[in-house]
Amino acid sequence: MRLWLAAAFPLMVVGPAHGASGPFISLANTDFIVLISFLLFVAAIFYFKAPQFAAKLIDGRIDIIRRRMDEALDIKHEAQRKLNDMDSLKMQAASDAEDIRQQAIAEASRAKAEAERNLRELALHRMDDARERIAAAEAEAIAHIRNQAIDVAVEVAAGVIAKSLDDREGRESTARSIAAIDRHFDRQA
Repeated sequence: MRLWLAAAFPLMVVGPAHGASGPFISLANTDFIVLISFLLFVAAIFYFKAPQFAAKLIDGRIDIIRRRMDEALDIKHEAQRKLNDMDSLKMQAASDAEDIRQQAIAEASRAKAEAERNLRELALHRMDDARERIAAAEAEAIAHIRNQAIDVAVEVAAGVIAKSLDDREGRESTARSIAAIDRHFDRQA
């Protein structure tokens, strides 16, 4: 900085010296007065250490800016880390969602297969029950028809025997026939 001032000083002095009218070193010459004022101002600046003060202010400002830049860089790194964490969480969540979806599909398939199997078993069970009821009803109907046929046959036989035999002999024969039929059916039942 001092080198700059040393180079600039002759240029400042030469300019006003050539442009002034009359003697240069005179209190009547405004250029000389301005030059003296300027030199006193520059001397005062150096005497009161204004360049060092300005340098300290600038250095302090540079330190503040540097700290803020470091903080901003730290914030940027933290934000980048959080963004990476969020990206990994997002990918993990997508993976978990896909796993849950696959599990739900598999569970739905298992539930559907089990429901179909249960429905088939229920249908087969109901068909077996219906067959058993039909067979029981058929057997009951056959037994009922057989019993009615026997009753009709017995009545017809009793009437035929009663006509062909006398009353006493017919009653005894009828009683024996009925007893024989009853014994026959008691054995079957």
